[in-house]
Amino acid sequence: MHQTSLRPQLNASFFFFLNPQSSALTLFSTVSRSLPGLISSQPRAIRQRHLLLAASPVRPRPSPPVLLHPRIAGVTRSSRLLLLCSLLRASIAPRYKSVGSQKHTNLSKMETSEEQKYGVRRLEMSDKGKGFIELLQQLSVCDSVSDKEFEDRFRELSSLGDDHVICVIEDHVSKKIIATGSVFIEKKFLRNCGKVGHIEDVVVDSSTRGKQLGKKIINFLTDHARSMGCYKVILDCSIENKLFYEKCGFKQKEIQMVRYFV
Repeated sequence: MHQTSLRPQLNASFFFFLNPQSSALTLFSTVSRSLPGLISSQPRAIRQRHLLLAASPVRPRPSPPVLLHPRIAGVTRSSRLLLLCSLLRASIAPRYKSVGSQKHTNLSKMETSEEQKYGVRRLEMSDKGKGFIELLQQLSVCDSVSDKEFEDRFRELSSLGDDHVICVIEDHVSKKIIATGSVFIEKKFLRNCGKVGHIEDVVVDSSTRGKQLGKKIINFLTDHARSMGCYKVILDCSIENKLFYEKCGFKQKEIQMVRYFV
């Protein structure tokens, strides 16, 4: 091994330690004078490296460059975060949009299918064979009606045109009438010869309640009364159904009175 004396450095260091008021330049000069001798005693490759280190100031080792997206490079940290969030949102949003649009499409298809399955229409002659009379029996007293009686009453009401309308909802799967209601137009002298719509005989089959079918019937009848120029539409209901009609836009007014003859 190559050895060299470090005594000059140690003597200088010891001198500097004993004389703290002395100039640090003395220590630097002493070490500098002894440095060539120390380097000359090393192999050639090591000497060259030491000379290079002595000639050049010590620099920190550069950190590897951070690779940034071209859209992010050259901007501040806060702006970089905003751009990163925008990129993430741009990449994720289409997925959620496609899922949301798919759900909306499926919901629209379900609503269309529901509308086709439970569409509201006017009463037809053939509805007697689809359980129309049996449905009315769930509402009040309704004895059996023969085909001849049904046909005669149907023609009589049909002759009134839009002044008396009976609507129904048919389940196209079971081919049964599952909801019905009617409205007739009363012509008055009050309100400048105004008109009033009277809603009657609203009933939904017990097996299909809870599907908003009653609301569909009410909306159909009230829309018809409005189209006929009625200034109001009225109905009578039980205490149990009061909340339902309030949800349909009706409000309680006065008291119903009745007198039966049969």
